[in-house]
Amino acid sequence: MRYNGAAVRPGETDHLLIAIRFAWLFIATVLAIAVHEGGHLVCGLVAGIPMRQVTVGTGPLLFRRRFGELWFELRLLPLLGLVNPYPSATIRRARLAVMLLGGVLANAAAIALIAVITKGVAVTAAAGESIGAIVLVQAWMIVANLLPFTVKVKDGRVGTDGLQVLQLVQAKSGAPTAIGTAYAQMIATYAHGGVSPPFTPASPRLMYQLFRMDRWTNAAAAREFVEALLRELGRGTLLAAEEALVIDTLLTHAFVCGDAPLRPRLDALTQRALRLVPHDTLSGSRGAALVEIGRYAEGKAVLEALIARSGLAPFDIFMTEVHLARAEHGLGNREAGSRWAVAARRSAEANNTLATSLMLARMDAELAAAAEGIDTEARMQA
Repeated sequence: MRYNGAAVRPGETDHLLIAIRFAWLFIATVLAIAVHEGGHLVCGLVAGIPMRQVTVGTGPLLFRRRFGELWFELRLLPLLGLVNPYPSATIRRARLAVMLLGGVLANAAAIALIAVITKGVAVTAAAGESIGAIVLVQAWMIVANLLPFTVKVKDGRVGTDGLQVLQLVQAKSGAPTAIGTAYAQMIATYAHGGVSPPFTPASPRLMYQLFRMDRWTNAAAAREFVEALLRELGRGTLLAAEEALVIDTLLTHAFVCGDAPLRPRLDALTQRALRLVPHDTLSGSRGAALVEIGRYAEGKAVLEALIARSGLAPFDIFMTEVHLARAEHGLGNREAGSRWAVAARRSAEANNTLATSLMLARMDAELAAAAEGIDTEARMQA
């Protein structure tokens, strides 16, 4: 017996047919997911929505690359796909609907294209089975994605396209998003008169980076975060308030995480920020940067002048106390350093965040190491 031109023993025919059909279902699934996610991506870009990530498959990562500010991922198991836009400051219902429906529209277009290509064309039985598998999975993708339910992914649960469209219908178009409101409040701190400037094309990218939490605990995410913000600064297109916010965020990250690659940039970054927006928060960052690079006396002078004034935000007070403790220990004033460390721990209790906990842990580790080094030296001299 022969199947599709190949000689096959009679007893192997059924097994071969089953294997071939499973293979084509696998291929058809990969194609359907790729078409679906490609539809989301193209429709999102056409609708003017900044796109952040396209993922085809799930499980172990096979390939990851950045194109501009869009990340593309290919994973081992072709069972799932995701397209994630950057966050938006307001709800843009029509544009989001175009992006959300782009996946099923692409699957429908693929079915229509296959129908046009194969119309009036004689195909073999094997080719017919292959085409049928592709059409079947494309149709299944349409139905499955329009049903409203959630799917478990690595970071939690994600709603299907149908569920997200239903949620979008209930939302008010033009209403501010929670992340957009929070970002506006952050950037207003650095804006003239405390009034948030209008959002720019960079705002969605900045919102995502500034509010991502994985940068505190994941080295790869932290590196990606720093590189993304440095790219934004390198473009030279940010508003003054945006640029000051980005610089101060990078500085805080460097202080909390002890980011060694950022350390050579700290002096220049703080001077650049203060030229843009003279502000107490940035003055505190300048003083902390001087301490970070070992210019303890200069940093102490800046920070002491700053903390003598009232009106600092709780986190700024905490960071000022931490770096005064580090400066005093760096200058050999252990008693004064310990007093500032105690004050910093009290401030941390009223300002309990992940960044605060990490900064406190770094301070305690450094002060303990410095004290041990001094005690060891004293014992050796004795």
